[in-house]
Amino acid sequence: MRLRACKSACKRESGPTVFSSRIPLLSSLTQAKHVGTGSADTTRFEWAVNMHRDTAASLVGHHYLTAYLAVAENEAPARVAFELKQRMLLPCGLPPAREEAE
Repeated sequence: MRLRACKSACKRESGPTVFSSRIPLLSSLTQAKHVGTGSADTTRFEWAVNMHRDTAASLVGHHYLTAYLAVAENEAPARVAFELKQRMLLPCGLPPAREEAE
């Protein structure tokens, strides 16, 4: 069975498309819903901290991944989960000193 496309649906209007006008809206909704997605003002350090925290949270949240790490490190699963949670506090160390703009 073949589907036929309507010729009027294939025509493009001149000017911006409806989808391209929605991109800023979708971007702002994604950033509001998911904190770690970042924006144009996100620094490299903030991005790295978000990635490390997301990874550690995922490993702790999925018990089979925690068990896999426990076997690989020859530690108890509770110890591995505890260390991952502790690492979430300062995953990349202290933040770099900010330069004051005048």
